[in-house]
Amino acid sequence: MKKITLFALLGTVHKLLNLLLLRKQKTFVILIVISINVIIYSQSTWQKIFPQYYGSVTKVLQASDNNFISLGDVRVNNYYTMQIMKYSQDGNVLWDKLIGKGDCQSYWISNTRDSCLIFGGSIDSGFGRICYLAKMNLNGDIIWEKAYTNFSHCYFINQTSDDGYVISAKTDELYEKFKLVKLSNTGLIQWEKIYGEPLKRTHILEIKLLQDGYIGAGWVSAGGQSGDMLVIRTNTSGDSIWTRKYGGNYSDGGYSIDNCPGGFVIAGDSRSFDSTHKSQSYIVKIDNNGSVIWEKCYSGLGTEFARSIKYKSSIGFVMAGYSDTLDNGIDVAKLRFIDLNGNNYFENSLLPNSQQSIFKSIELTSDNGFILGGYVAYVGAFVNSYVAKTDQFGYSNPIGLNIISSEIPGKFILHQNYPNPFNPVTKIKFELPKSSGIEFNVNDILGRKVYTAYYNKPAGTYEFDFDASGFASGIYFYSFKAGEYYDTKKMIILK
Repeated sequence: MKKITLFALLGTVHKLLNLLLLRKQKTFVILIVISINVIIYSQSTWQKIFPQYYGSVTKVLQASDNNFISLGDVRVNNYYTMQIMKYSQDGNVLWDKLIGKGDCQSYWISNTRDSCLIFGGSIDSGFGRICYLAKMNLNGDIIWEKAYTNFSHCYFINQTSDDGYVISAKTDELYEKFKLVKLSNTGLIQWEKIYGEPLKRTHILEIKLLQDGYIGAGWVSAGGQSGDMLVIRTNTSGDSIWTRKYGGNYSDGGYSIDNCPGGFVIAGDSRSFDSTHKSQSYIVKIDNNGSVIWEKCYSGLGTEFARSIKYKSSIGFVMAGYSDTLDNGIDVAKLRFIDLNGNNYFENSLLPNSQQSIFKSIELTSDNGFILGGYVAYVGAFVNSYVAKTDQFGYSNPIGLNIISSEIPGKFILHQNYPNPFNPVTKIKFELPKSSGIEFNVNDILGRKVYTAYYNKPAGTYEFDFDASGFASGIYFYSFKAGEYYDTKKMIILK
């Protein structure tokens, strides 16, 4: 019996319908009996915001023990310190480590084959920024750490087949260059190669390890509004095989790259393909020689930025970033699902109790969902680290959602929040007579969406605490949609 995911099931049904249409000229009836075992994934979904820290999450992953790890930066005593946090599968914080001395910047964290973590960034040495790397076990203990003075800003690090590491760094010259560095398993430099053009800045932000070398994506720019998405492919010794540029006549750049059938996919943003030069998500699929298979831009009425992309066999590609889709000045963390030909399946946005939300990183999880990291922002420039675990459709429970009764209600009901008016937290309750996908939104008095959440829940009565700490005083409207049911209510924030 063949096991398939929901997306594969939809594809199978589509093919069968096409087959029946092709056979419609026949005078006999074909009865097809199909036995399909659909994999039902048990998926935890949750969102976490950390108001105790002024900071941001740079990179997230699922560790070898199936728990989750985030790497980011938080401000402590007017300096930024690297922060690594470990979460259980249901989102509980298992440990929280602050690492680094002086002003730090984090960029990348990866698993190692001995069930540890390798991470990197940069620190301020007092004479400029230098590269910082460290290896850590899953209990949060540092195994070794290294600082390198001849390059800085470790944008990427991953383990190589010989148990060493490869990193993407940069030089600190006036016109920065990309530096590919190969390390031993203890962090000793084995070789380093420099790439770049005269009078231009060259950055490679993510690298994929191949059997015959490396391929990395970033951008090259002479400054101002000009620049190109850049992809560089090398052999295992770091010698260049080819270099390709992509984009138009304005500003283009790459942030993420992943393997896919027939080549690679690169995600970034572009201002070249909109008549007003607004930023759009820019996705390019290339073959193994760097030739373009297709390139597409995505956005709504406003702007959109892609910051991370992953190939997912049942879909195509899942892009994470942020967008001002309604062109109202509010950036919303964005997930976009794209097929192998660049067609948009659907998209989902998350704006949890904030004025702004941004995704910087996405990784696939073992339960067929996603783990994402970034930050949320509030009025007054308060920025907090943000981590979200979603299902396979990019949906996640609102923060603090709890079932308060499993008894099946007689109908859909959205209750009035209480207390109302409130400052800063109120409770919102709803009832589901059957299992439903739900869309919950909050709009301000001008109709601008300031909060959104999507989730799937079985029948029952639910309640969650809506935290409006980041919202200004005023009248707001919260709405609830489940199937054909829709209702909206007014709430008042008084501060």
